[in-house]
Amino acid sequence: MNKWISNASLATLVLTGILVGSQSVSASSIDDAKSKLNEIESKQDNLNEKQNEVKNKKEETTGQIDKNLSKQDKVTNEIKDIDQKLADTKSTIQSKEKEIFETNKQIDQLKADIKELKERIKKRDKLLKERLRTIQQNGGSMRYIEVILGSQNFGDFVSRSTAVNTIMDQDKDIMETHMAEKREVERKKQEVVQQKQELEKQKQELVSLKNKLDDQMAKKEELMSQLEAEHADLAENKASLEDQEASLMDQEAELQDEKKEAEDEIARLQQIALEKARKEKAAREAKEQAAREEAAKAKAQETKDQGAEAESESADLQQLSKSSNSGFIWPAAGNHLSNYGMRYHPIYHTSRLHAGVDIAAPIGTPIYASISGYAMPVHYASTFGNHVIVAGTINGTDYTTLYAHMSSIAIGSGKYVEQGELIGYVGTTGLSTGPHLHFEVHVGQYRGNESSVDPAQFLN
Repeated sequence: MNKWISNASLATLVLTGILVGSQSVSASSIDDAKSKLNEIESKQDNLNEKQNEVKNKKEETTGQIDKNLSKQDKVTNEIKDIDQKLADTKSTIQSKEKEIFETNKQIDQLKADIKELKERIKKRDKLLKERLRTIQQNGGSMRYIEVILGSQNFGDFVSRSTAVNTIMDQDKDIMETHMAEKREVERKKQEVVQQKQELEKQKQELVSLKNKLDDQMAKKEELMSQLEAEHADLAENKASLEDQEASLMDQEAELQDEKKEAEDEIARLQQIALEKARKEKAAREAKEQAAREEAAKAKAQETKDQGAEAESESADLQQLSKSSNSGFIWPAAGNHLSNYGMRYHPIYHTSRLHAGVDIAAPIGTPIYASISGYAMPVHYASTFGNHVIVAGTINGTDYTTLYAHMSSIAIGSGKYVEQGELIGYVGTTGLSTGPHLHFEVHVGQYRGNESSVDPAQFLN
C-alpha cells in the first residue's frame, strides 16, 4: 500500500447511472437498474443515429425541393416566352391570312376585269374581222382610193380624205388599245399571283414555326408536369421525415423522463444508504471510544504500548493519505490510462463522456477505499462488472466513489469501510478492454453522469 501512482492526465469511460427498483437497497435491484440503464443508453444511441439520419435526409430533400422549384421557375419563364412567341406568330399568321384574303379579292377582281376585257377584246376582234373581211371583199386598200377619187370637188375631197384617215386611225387605236390592255391584264395577273405565292410561302413558314412552338410548348408542359409530380413526391417525403422527427423527439423526451425517474430513485436509495452509514459510523465510534476508555483504565501500560503501536499505524495511514489534501487517497497503484472528459468509446464506437479515471494495473493489484463510508450492496453488472460503491462525508460534503471492473470483491454488502481499507482487486470484468481500475467521484448522491466530477481535483 506504500506505492501510489503519480500525477497524470485523467479521462473517463461513459456511464449514466440509473437505479430503478424496490424500496430496499439490494444487489438485485441495483443490477436490474443498471441493466435497464444499459438498455436505455443503447436506445438513446440508436435514437441519436436515427435522428441524425432523418436530419440528413430532410436536409437533402429540402435541397432537392429548392432545385426543383428553381427548375419550375425556369420552365415557367420558358413557357411564358414560348406562349408569347406563339401569340405573336398566331397574330402574324392571321395578318398574313387577311393579306391573302385581300389578295384573293384582288385576284377575283382581276379575273372579273380579265373576263370583261376578254369580252371587249372579243368584240374588237369581231369588229376588226368584219373590217378586214370588208376590205378583202373590196380589193384591200383600193376601196379607200375609190372613196377619195370619187370626190365631186376639192372640199368633198378633203372631207373624204379626213374620213378615211379617221377610220384608219381608229383601227390602229383599236389594235394598240387591245394589245396594251391585254398586256396590262397579264402583268397585273402575274404580279398578284406572285404576291399570293409569296404570302402563301410566308404563311407556311409561320405555320411551320407555330408547329415547332407547339411542339416546344408540349415538351415544356410535359417537363413541368414531371417537375410538379416530383415536387409533390419530395414534399410528401419531407412531411414524412418531419413526422419521423417529431416521433423521435417524443421518444427522446420519454427516455429523458425514464432517466429522471431512475435518477430520483437512485437518489432516494443513496440517501437511505448515507443515513445508515452515518448512524453506523456514530454507533461504531461511540463503541470504540468506550472500548478505548475501558482498556485505558484496565491496562494503562498495555494501552501505552498499544498507543505507540497505533501511533506507528497512524503514521502509515498518514503516509497513505498524504498524497491528497482533499481527504481522498489514490485507490490503487498503477499507470494512468484514460482521463475524465469526452472521448471516442472503444466499445460503443461513439463519442461519449468518460465519467472517471482509468488506472492500468495487473490483475490482482489491491484496490483500497479512497474515502471512508458505507459500501452499497455489491454485485456484478454488465457495464461495470464486479464493482463497489462507497458513499461518505468529507468536511460536511457528501461524496460517492465507484470502483469498477474488479477481478474479485473483498468486502460484503452494506459494510462500513475505512479510508485505505482493502475492498477488492484489479480485473477486467464488464465492458472492459483490459486490466484496469475505473474510478469515479460523484458529489452527493450517485446520479450517473450528472453528478460525476473529475477525480483529478481530489488526487495529487
